[in-house]
Amino acid sequence: MGTVAAPLLGGFSLAAMVQTITLRPSDARWPDAAMVLFLLAAVLFIGTVQALFWARRYQVTPAEIMGWWPDADDRIDQLRDEQAQHARAFGRWSTLGRFTYDFALLCLLAALTILAVPPGSHGHAPVLRWVGVAVGAAAFAAEVIWIAAASKAGRRAWQLLTARPGQV
Repeated sequence: MGTVAAPLLGGFSLAAMVQTITLRPSDARWPDAAMVLFLLAAVLFIGTVQALFWARRYQVTPAEIMGWWPDADDRIDQLRDEQAQHARAFGRWSTLGRFTYDFALLCLLAALTILAVPPGSHGHAPVLRWVGVAVGAAAFAAEVIWIAAASKAGRRAWQLLTARPGQV
């Protein structure tokens, strides 16, 4: 998500935003709304990359923490607390990364769908143009459902991982 997908989709969003600026009113119904959504998607994808880089700063193993302290055996409780602090920071930053990625993807799908809407209500719009709008709307709805399902499953998994024995 933070190493390939977000930067790639962020670059695409910026390119699409610049291309949208060049559209004439007769090319799309709401080019300004699409442009804003493309820009928002790009900013959020960049935010995703930043948040996940910060998350990686806090992703440490017990062996790494033990290696930081020459007298690690004498301060095991302190090191466990330090690892717990790192795990909480990792969780916060990775959650922010997931949130920004999900919202960026929704902005991108909305912008693409908005661009597919035929311009104006005059004349005949090609059927395939409306098929494109339907596909975009379906992709947006599917992504919303996917995000909601993953969020619910993620909360349950976090509860299971952080529960003390006998608590679940």
